[in-house]
Amino acid sequence: MSSCAILFAKAPRPGKVKTRLLGCCTPEEAAALYRGFLLDSAALLRASAAELKVVACEPPAAQGELAALLGGEDLVFVPQPQTDLGSRLDQLFGWAFDQGMQRVLALGSDSPSLPATCIDEALQLLTQREVVIGPSTDGGYYLIGLRQRTAALFTGIAWSTGRVLAQTLEGLGDRSLGLLPPWYDVDTPQDAGLLKVHLEALARAGSADGAHTRRVLRELKIPLPS
Repeated sequence: MSSCAILFAKAPRPGKVKTRLLGCCTPEEAAALYRGFLLDSAALLRASAAELKVVACEPPAAQGELAALLGGEDLVFVPQPQTDLGSRLDQLFGWAFDQGMQRVLALGSDSPSLPATCIDEALQLLTQREVVIGPSTDGGYYLIGLRQRTAALFTGIAWSTGRVLAQTLEGLGDRSLGLLPPWYDVDTPQDAGLLKVHLEALARAGSADGAHTRRVLRELKIPLPS
């Protein structure tokens, strides 16, 4: 079964990314940190068994910028549709299925500590289940995978709230579901403090996951979780 993984990515520009971290770092530092997120997320994408590896770019004009940062002939860069998040997801899934893909997943770029195996685990689950979700601890999800275009999963969702996962489950109907382990997004200073400690622990344990982000965090005065 052919497979596609789509990484949602923003251009790492000061004042445009990770704005909820500005209480503990400058816009330039937040952009540098998100740049680390992108590099680690792209490494995760590259390490996967997905046949088609896509970076969906926001804003659309940032395709060249993101290609220069993440580059390589193994990645395909496409613009994100200029609409709400639900429609963006639905349209990009539709695009991938139109390319002949039979298993398609999308993931965000706010979880640089994700295990390198998560995409392949999702793709394996999609051989048996119609929908796969990686729940995030904030009530949303960090990954969603489908075997066919399913607009109902992206309609009527209160995006950027703690109700996203619950509302998505309501839209499943009788479709079979596979679950990945829960993980955390990094949006707030508290999240960034946890990430800093977690990445240092991973490094001590011999893992290279999140290596680019870890190097940035070592230069920033991010407070530890309180």
